[in-house]
Amino acid sequence: MSKGMNHARGWASPDGTGNPWGLVLRMTSVIGACTLSLAAVAIAAPLRVHVGPVTCRAGAASLPVTASGIPAGTTRLGVTVRLGSSHALVGRAARAGSRRGTVTMRVPLDATALSSCGVPVGDALEVRLAARVPHRAVRVVRARVEGPDAPPAREAPAEPGEDPVHAPGPTPPPPQAPPIPAPALPGTTRAVFGTVGAPITEASGLAWSRSAGGLLWTHNDSGDSARVFAMGWDGALRATLPLAGVSAHDIEDIALGTGPGGTEALFVADIGDNAAVRAGVRIYRVAEPLVWGLPLGTMLTAASPHVIRLSYPDGARDAEALVADRTTGDLYVVTKREARSRVYRVSAAQVAAGSGVMHLVGEMPYGGVVGADACADGTTVVVKTYDGVRVHESAGGIGAALMGEGSARPYVREPQGEAIAVDPACEGYATLSEGTGQPIVRYAP
Repeated sequence: MSKGMNHARGWASPDGTGNPWGLVLRMTSVIGACTLSLAAVAIAAPLRVHVGPVTCRAGAASLPVTASGIPAGTTRLGVTVRLGSSHALVGRAARAGSRRGTVTMRVPLDATALSSCGVPVGDALEVRLAARVPHRAVRVVRARVEGPDAPPAREAPAEPGEDPVHAPGPTPPPPQAPPIPAPALPGTTRAVFGTVGAPITEASGLAWSRSAGGLLWTHNDSGDSARVFAMGWDGALRATLPLAGVSAHDIEDIALGTGPGGTEALFVADIGDNAAVRAGVRIYRVAEPLVWGLPLGTMLTAASPHVIRLSYPDGARDAEALVADRTTGDLYVVTKREARSRVYRVSAAQVAAGSGVMHLVGEMPYGGVVGADACADGTTVVVKTYDGVRVHESAGGIGAALMGEGSARPYVREPQGEAIAVDPACEGYATLSEGTGQPIVRYAP
């Protein structure tokens, strides 16, 4: 830890007039470095956290946090900021699929907990960074941003008559239990966005674009032609993409995954079968088209999809959920009508070949699944029923995650909500119901 990070003084105020708060950044020292030991494995390179000054723009406060020494295989970084005096949570941010090395995040803060966009007098902000690594190990480091008049950290003087040179050092802190990582996709803030109108009248699936900010993909349920729609958060139709050479039977979900060469691809799942009589189902893969910059309501040139013809190993099923694993190229189909929904895997080889018999992974602990989506790390899946949303996690991958109980997340029941999508950063999820004039709803940290 550099000397400059031990005592960083003289930060400029947001208006550039100087430092009216006299803030001091002091990195806490644990086991001789700005590092807390691994919960499950040894640290190969020190994970460190560096914190900048509190800034305010347009009435919103934030704190820049830089993580360095990020270990290989990190799947999620989570930052929490608490007020030292009360331990109240005043800020939180997360990032999925973090690369090895250094990452900077800007953590939104609750401005009401601050004093003129600074740390309150005599108080401090406690910053905690948690890095989730394979096999559910968690690495944690901490930093402290102190306000004015906070006493500086220093060693206690030697007792009278004691030799200062050979005096014993400070008593090491007691061992602490491994920290509990913040839950994935907490969904604590619900925001209602624009309503979706015709021709989107029975939105049955939802996908959140990773290549174009603020863009969502959806489609209608049975009864429509083979086409998908791009829309913004205001609900406005951006573009329509027809699928050439195929007819829609019962399209129930859509997912964004990877196509040939790692390109972004839409997977459109024609997997609905209310009476469970179809001999086979179809999934259509098309490259995600460029939409931004086009006039609203653009009709795109029809795309000829790569058709994936599939059958079940144990008879016809009705399914409404499709999950794309971006780490392996596999697809997962989840059934709806059983008391315990069944999960089937379509291997990347079957996707490439365009046909195959799906592999039964197993049964989920509950049934009635109508939608699902996965984070890019391939370990976290959000699952929707008509009554709720659950998040499943496993270092063993999507199939293993879906076999677990999962944990409930916030959700306000919709008239017939069948569509759900997770954001590219694995921080929040969006839902949409069938019916005319239904709003897009986002659940965020």
